[in-house]
Amino acid sequence: MEVTNEQSEETPRLTVGDLGVAAWACSELFNFMLEGYEQEEYGEMTKEQTEQALNKLRASFIKFDALASALSPDRVTDEEVDEIVESGDLSDENVEKLADWVEDQIEPHELTDSEEEWPEQSSEEHDEDEPWSE
Repeated sequence: MEVTNEQSEETPRLTVGDLGVAAWACSELFNFMLEGYEQEEYGEMTKEQTEQALNKLRASFIKFDALASALSPDRVTDEEVDEIVESGDLSDENVEKLADWVEDQIEPHELTDSEEEWPEQSSEEHDEDEPWSE
């Protein structure tokens, strides 16, 4: 598979922007489904199916986001950061590069503010009075 940095409207090939859109779409769908899950509204799915879908969406988001970040041609290297810090040049361009570098260093953790981890056991096996095991 070839990934290009051309405008997605101008090429039939996969672009870095396409990967970013895919990550964003996964995030939005995850957040939408999470709202329903928290309100115990599962639509046509069971609670277990909703949990599995949320886990798959989270994993897909992380993969798309990691691919887009890794393939981005504007990615700031550690060497560039060292040069900026050593030079003391805090121009707007360098501050933006440092901010991008810091963002790249942060591991994706959650798609929402929720710190709750999705359980591995199915809802049928779960006693409502016990917390989910990890």
